[in-house]
Amino acid sequence: MTSDSMPVLKHVDPSETDFSQFTALALAVTNVNGLQIIHSNLVKLINSYCNLDLNSELSKWPDFTAKAGEVIEVPVSIQNLTRIFLVGIGDQTLEDFKKAATTIARKVKGSGNILLTALTLENTYVTQIATSMVISNYQYSLKSDNKSKTPTIIS
Repeated sequence: MTSDSMPVLKHVDPSETDFSQFTALALAVTNVNGLQIIHSNLVKLINSYCNLDLNSELSKWPDFTAKAGEVIEVPVSIQNLTRIFLVGIGDQTLEDFKKAATTIARKVKGSGNILLTALTLENTYVTQIATSMVISNYQYSLKSDNKSKTPTIIS
């Protein structure tokens, strides 16, 4: 297994992050107390950066229920940023977070994207989420010379 076949994982403080370096963002959506995007401080920063109200974008999808792994892709074109993924995290159990992480990782697999993901702030789940993203992004690349791009996932 070569290091080219695995995504790069990094951790940053989203409140101190320059969003222009990312090509995609993934934000968690829950339906526990009504449909809402969690991590309100980060959402405020992204709304300001994109000049966009993500909660109003969310309301454009009446069939979206925020079940684990359900995704809305919001296309944007702001510097390098091309996509904002609104990801359902279900009942916020470990299994729901893993499913959401796997779904997003598969969305960026082979793309070379630089993804900022904010699925949870729970320290107990971060390792499992990262593991799910790495496993779902694995690419066997020893068979041919045609190497796929690997994403950079920042949490």
